Amino acid sequence: MYRSGNGRSPHSINCKIQNMAKTVEKGRSAETGKFVSIEYAQKHPSTTVVEKVKVGPTKRRK
Repeated sequence: MYRSGNGRSPHSINCKIQNMAKTVEKGRSAETGKFVSIEYAQKHPSTTVVEKVKVGPTKRRK
């Protein structure tokens, strides 16, 4: 039996990591609101913004 310092098994720790939301950086046009590439957003800072967007599966709804 595996015991870690905090009394949790490695399996329970992995389950918590899977439930966390993953975020990625995406570029967005400030004028139209459409997504653009990160490279384009960095070249045009006055008209674009780079923001973190949640990705992955959504929570199951009842």
